[in-house]
Amino acid sequence: MGKYITLRDDSGKFDEKLTRKVIVANAEYAVNGNSGRTEEDPVFKEITENRQNFNGYSSCGDLIQWSLRRIGFRDEKVINRTDDSGNAPWKIGVNISRLVFSTGKSFVHAGKEFNGQPGDMLLIGENGLEHVFIISEVNGKEIVSCDYGQFFNGKHGGKNVTRHVVDGPGGRLYLAGGTLPGRPWIGKLDICSLIKPYYDNNTLVPAEITDDFEIDPGRINPYS
Repeated sequence: MGKYITLRDDSGKFDEKLTRKVIVANAEYAVNGNSGRTEEDPVFKEITENRQNFNGYSSCGDLIQWSLRRIGFRDEKVINRTDDSGNAPWKIGVNISRLVFSTGKSFVHAGKEFNGQPGDMLLIGENGLEHVFIISEVNGKEIVSCDYGQFFNGKHGGKNVTRHVVDGPGGRLYLAGGTLPGRPWIGKLDICSLIKPYYDNNTLVPAEITDDFEIDPGRINPYS
């Protein structure tokens, strides 16, 4: 079960802080916090629509797609799900690329300084090693994130991951877990830059949150 809220502040304007909090809370639910989820977990199966056995499948993009739906986002130029009553069936080759190439200026290419915030999607890696995840915490040069991928003896699942921002070859920033230099930081999808125009145009449906999400009862949408 869950409840629905509108992403507004007390004055009725778009609430960036709340939006980021909702994205992170849903992502933490998706990976089950530090406990993680295996590919046999019912929640993982629901979020990935049970596609983990597809040849060449990458589950990381499905976490982002699901998170965008949970926030109330429905633009089919970006959303690429089979459960949205739309005309765009899921395809392996576009699950991540839509998040980069169909989000306009909301996807910001990496600069010399790291500027990712909780709730943003980060893209790291290139040349077939691309990976996306949702930032949950930023502590200086340490990044904690919610990731879907192949973590459990080569099988898919979800977990929290800690990486560090480091200087890498060619003057680029890299994100490294246990092995340096890690993977190059390619860019971020600024979640609030993406969502706000849809909120302003009244095309964002109420966001879904888990029952344990702490929110002023007055923010809960009574019409959902």
